[in-house]
Amino acid sequence: MLKMFAVMLTVVVAPMVCVDGATVAQYLRGTTVYSLFQDAGLTDLLTGDDPVTLFIPSDVYLLRYLSSHGTSLSQLRQNPEGLKDLLQYHVVSGRYARRDLYNEEKLQAVNGDTIRVNTYGTSLGAYAKVDVDVDIDVDSWRITAQGVAFQSRDYAASNGVIHFLYGIMEPANGTVADVIASQSDLSTLLSAAQAAGLVDFLADQNPITVFAPTDAAFNALGDTVQTLLTKPDLLAQILSYHVVPGTIYSAGIHATDLHTFEEADRLHLTSRFGTSFSIENGHLMRNGEDMSAINGVVHKIDHVLIPDSLKSQI
Repeated sequence: MLKMFAVMLTVVVAPMVCVDGATVAQYLRGTTVYSLFQDAGLTDLLTGDDPVTLFIPSDVYLLRYLSSHGTSLSQLRQNPEGLKDLLQYHVVSGRYARRDLYNEEKLQAVNGDTIRVNTYGTSLGAYAKVDVDVDIDVDSWRITAQGVAFQSRDYAASNGVIHFLYGIMEPANGTVADVIASQSDLSTLLSAAQAAGLVDFLADQNPITVFAPTDAAFNALGDTVQTLLTKPDLLAQILSYHVVPGTIYSAGIHATDLHTFEEADRLHLTSRFGTSFSIENGHLMRNGEDMSAINGVVHKIDHVLIPDSLKSQI
């Protein structure tokens, strides 16, 4: 078992050795990811003259993702159409090096779905856009595709570029409002958004990040919830305090203060060794998944956030 793990690990940390002029397929040959492209009948995508860019997990992180989601390679292979769609979602037509990508860029995958790119860094300010005309070390930035962080470097092939990720990308599932409506433990938040007249805002505003209190978080407020439901204007301001402009995936979160759509106050995020995060008096629900939407991302939190400027009205 240890020997097998060591062999798999080399896929991540060892440099890829290939002759000049190698195609994307030649770079990937011998990997589990390449065998999946073979199983799906998609190797022509990797060998053609038309350039492609791959956003794919290396083998270790592919297997780790599958294990954490209760599935396996054999189960993937048992669903050829699903496998084909999954792999096509990780391929974009055209050549996109790391330096070519910018914050909130939307790329169309071969299967027609959208991939949202985000760039996160601190040297030019949190969540700033990488300006290709500025001489900076782009490799020092954290870049994500659908919230999944890039590994250390990209690989240039004769017919494209390979970006290795720390996991599988998942396409967006409707708008932020749709995502909230789809989660059984966010039903109180949905009811509050409806009472405050914010559902259309959550569906139309783009891009946004929503820190979404769970039902348990609202229950902790007791009778205060019913009081707030009778004060839609105040409720709207409180809920707006949970919404931040821009798409901030977990991979881009760090200790900072964030502007919200409740203009009088800022959200304060704190980090502990970069692995756990607190937001005001609560915590992010770190289950390893960001809930992507076509207009942003949703994070579940365990506390209803009350702006300082509004606490006297509660």
